[in-house]
Amino acid sequence: RWQIPHTPQLYTGNGKLGTMAILFINIMCPLGKVFFKRLWNEKPRRLYHGSYGYTKHRRREQALLVQKVTAWKLRKKFREGGNKRDKRYNNTLTLRDVSNAFPSPAHPKMDEMIDQTYEGRLACFLKARYRRSWMIITTREQHKLLIRPGSGGLQGDVSMPPQFAALYDPVIEDWIAIRQDRTGQRLVAVDLLTGFLVDVSTTI
Repeated sequence: RWQIPHTPQLYTGNGKLGTMAILFINIMCPLGKVFFKRLWNEKPRRLYHGSYGYTKHRRREQALLVQKVTAWKLRKKFREGGNKRDKRYNNTLTLRDVSNAFPSPAHPKMDEMIDQTYEGRLACFLKARYRRSWMIITTREQHKLLIRPGSGGLQGDVSMPPQFAALYDPVIEDWIAIRQDRTGQRLVAVDLLTGFLVDVSTTI
């Protein structure tokens, strides 16, 4: 059944104990993945000026450029402050790694986002994808636990990244608009591989 995927447990080798050392990847029903992806694609997604993750015709190198500009500006600021030993700016490279490990949005927020775009049965189906999903967790004693996640969707579900982006991108766009009002301009950089202008306004 599409609600209960096989859930392999991968040990990350991060030096932590218990569940913090485990990464869950859900091997989901292929037919269910195609079905829900088709439902999600029934409505066109707005292309935000500064969005790159899970966005058609946007390249990962462009997202990396935004990340590099952010790190450069923070590094420059710390050096101007005279404390060259302070390397806390490096944390921003971890905090901005949204594409690999994005947080799990609350289900009511996901419901709200879907209701703004979809109607009727289509909206109900999309909500059921994360509201009625389960995970089978194997304990050290080889017992099977059936668990329902309380937020976000299942790791490995192709429809979850664009749903997260649909929640995340408007927040970033609003933040850019606030910063633009203060600075009076957007900040862009040139992608040397394509010559395209890349919006790096999130770094302002």
